[in-house]
Amino acid sequence: MGGTSSIQRLYELIRNKTIIKNANLIICESSVNDIVASAISEKESLPLNVLYRNVQWLYKELYVLNKKVLIIIFPTFNNRINNLHRLLCQKYNFNVIDMANYYEINNLKDFEPDHLHPLSSYMKKLGESIIENISSFKLGKTNTFVNDNPTFEIITPNQMQIILSKNITKKTFENSLFKEETFILKKHGTMLKFKDYFDFKIIAIHFWNNDISGKDWYECFFRTSGIMIDNGIEHIIKDCGCLNSVQEIQNVNFKITKNTCVRYCDKNIPRKEFHHTAAVWDNRNNIIDEIGIIAFFLASPKGNYHTETIDFQALGNENIIISKDYDFSYLIPPIKFYKEIVDEYCCLMDNKKLTPFLKQITNLNHNLAKIKIHNHLSYKLGYIMIKNSKSLLGYIKMPFILMIVVLMHKEQNKINHFLKELKNDLNNEIILKEKECFTYKLGAAFIKASKTWYKGGYIRFLFMDLSRLKKEFKNKNKY
Repeated sequence: MGGTSSIQRLYELIRNKTIIKNANLIICESSVNDIVASAISEKESLPLNVLYRNVQWLYKELYVLNKKVLIIIFPTFNNRINNLHRLLCQKYNFNVIDMANYYEINNLKDFEPDHLHPLSSYMKKLGESIIENISSFKLGKTNTFVNDNPTFEIITPNQMQIILSKNITKKTFENSLFKEETFILKKHGTMLKFKDYFDFKIIAIHFWNNDISGKDWYECFFRTSGIMIDNGIEHIIKDCGCLNSVQEIQNVNFKITKNTCVRYCDKNIPRKEFHHTAAVWDNRNNIIDEIGIIAFFLASPKGNYHTETIDFQALGNENIIISKDYDFSYLIPPIKFYKEIVDEYCCLMDNKKLTPFLKQITNLNHNLAKIKIHNHLSYKLGYIMIKNSKSLLGYIKMPFILMIVVLMHKEQNKINHFLKELKNDLNNEIILKEKECFTYKLGAAFIKASKTWYKGGYIRFLFMDLSRLKKEFKNKNKY
């Protein structure tokens, strides 16, 4: 089940034990969501001691089935958690396909676009290889370890006492894999009370909210509802998005008492436990006025709760080697080779795909360079003089037009400043080339003459600079 950690695998193993006992091979993967719950989701932050306990319980239950077990470690990278799974695989001699280790050895971390969901193309190939080699997998150790797990019980609302029995609703929800009878607790409606199992601990709850407004996986995270479990001493609040979800209880000390009741929980009551698939902390979240409960997952007070102190940092640094007899990582498709093919293809095709865009960028730079030069006062004045020098009327209008252009140019200082900021992004060669054209130099000479008009600047411009510039550009087509 997506978005759920090891506790969901344990829960399904207990409630489907009869079916699983008849399997030829049990395939299990939970490291991905264990990493999400404890290391990636900041809000959820599943305590490592709770995760450690749940994984220990899961592997012990798998062991006592005395069946072939295959553990797949996906390419999600957290050595503390991945090593916990490797350590238990080593302990029980479970078969292993270690994709995380394969990716690290072959430097493929950056190749996978989504480490939580490897590409279906080669996962399909991996599945086919597992089926083809099903007879090659081996039984783990037998009669070596005693099952010291607690006794696990799954209690549905049908087995509980109903208090304030108004708005009782039962619905059957189903998808491609699951079909569940779901008990709907409504706001200001029914309360549930445990009839027995006193001193048992609630270790998880199976929810299913099937609100039709949830259109896709992530949108379901933002439509939530919650329940409060109160034993008269303390309470727990758990929230669920619009998903089929099994969520662990992080409070390891919470026990069922004679006074323990379950009811819908209002959004205004502060939460202590969170789940990454129920974003109650987010402003985008919308509250639903009902919540679907399938079952409560309980553990007896007697049993090994794995309260030993673990140095998870040291565990993460260990180099755990799986025996060659149980390491089936060679069934992983040649993803390294696939990457080489993809890289070679991209190297060849990228240039072909980029060439038209590079040409467009070059043309854009060329045009931007011209635009910048054409906005200089020198070019503007030169252009006006050239345009108006072709008729007597043009000569008469020229001084007035030049004065207007100068005044307008001063008003465009902000635009000029912006263009100057683009200087580093333009092609300097084009700029220099444009500055050498007759139009630009004519305008520049006129500006220089204007600054020394009282020394005969305009006379020098008309009888010396103008003829000099015409002579220089006589053989150049720059008009």
